[in-house]
Amino acid sequence: MRRTRRTTIALAATATLLIAACGSDDNSSADTTEASSETTEATTETTTETTDDMSSETTDAPDTTDAPETTDGDMAMGAAGFPECAELEGATIGYSQPIPDPNFAIIDEVMAAQLDLIGADYVGVNAQFDPGKQVSDVQTLLQQGVTALIINPVDPTVTAAAVQEFVDAGIPVVVQDTDNDGTYFTSVNADVISAAQEGAALLKELVGDGTVGVIIGPPFATVLRRQADTFAAAAAEVGLNVIETQTSGNPGDPGAAQTIAEAWKQQSPDLAGIWTFNDTSAVGVAATFDDDFAPALVSMNGQPEAIPLVEGGRISATFDLQQDMIARSLAFAAATAICGGELPSDVWVQTKLIDATNFGDWVTPVDRGVESELGLEEIDGKTFIVQK
Repeated sequence: MRRTRRTTIALAATATLLIAACGSDDNSSADTTEASSETTEATTETTTETTDDMSSETTDAPDTTDAPETTDGDMAMGAAGFPECAELEGATIGYSQPIPDPNFAIIDEVMAAQLDLIGADYVGVNAQFDPGKQVSDVQTLLQQGVTALIINPVDPTVTAAAVQEFVDAGIPVVVQDTDNDGTYFTSVNADVISAAQEGAALLKELVGDGTVGVIIGPPFATVLRRQADTFAAAAAEVGLNVIETQTSGNPGDPGAAQTIAEAWKQQSPDLAGIWTFNDTSAVGVAATFDDDFAPALVSMNGQPEAIPLVEGGRISATFDLQQDMIARSLAFAAATAICGGELPSDVWVQTKLIDATNFGDWVTPVDRGVESELGLEEIDGKTFIVQK
């Protein structure tokens, strides 16, 4: 087995991004219309057994069909169901992450292992929550001559011009959790929409008519905007009594959410439930709990540090984003692009509910393996990358 060259580029940070925490406010509607999936005909048929990992009594099981293979008919398939071509051997895939947090640390580790398995090299950079630094990062990757770019933008409007340089140079670009109008090869998206809908329904079951506080993330990130808008709509539909909605200025800092929760503890001691947009925030919120203040807490991500809190009952439930599958899906998309295949403009990764009934089954994503075969599956009109 060849050894992957795994490199982290350290660049001097440019202007620090300042984000003011917002008070209770109404979220403006964002355009969450997914780009329609384009599928192409291939001679290799993928057959998958449909399973629905998401536990919800409020949502019917989705209609599923096998998705057609989207790689070219002449393309060989190699390890773990990945495309196999001469161009992939020794290719270098660059990945620009937005923030330093446990999720991206997991994705970083799993992606490096996956690319090693298929014979490609990996270069990872982290923007440290600074869009200016991210622009500098991707320009460095371009100068280094990466074969393909994967990027999860801090702010897509800031990085768009730098990423367009790759597109203009004919270098494939895979974006993560980002709106894609066809400019990029594909966008790999965590299905936070389904999770936010299910989370709102679950919180309603837990609190009934009790009051609820909502902590959302910075709205310039597409995935956080999708999640916030979906949760707000679902909360209204199920009749959640939301009395506070505040924005955490830093998704990677539990202290930001802890400060919000401390204020709620003083102002609304009878608060029955809290929704947090990520587990880092949930950890901060849970730190405020005591005998007199312990609302039901539902969160997102399935981060390792949240699982003991689910076991201990301080977090009622979290939705596992399956970071290992996100990492493998990003690698799969980049490999498909390098080998000349095709994918829809958007592909998706399922989430999975973790609560008191199944936390014991949770396995840390870096231990879930990278050798099992991936495939494509159509679920409710979306193309998902799934593990066979």
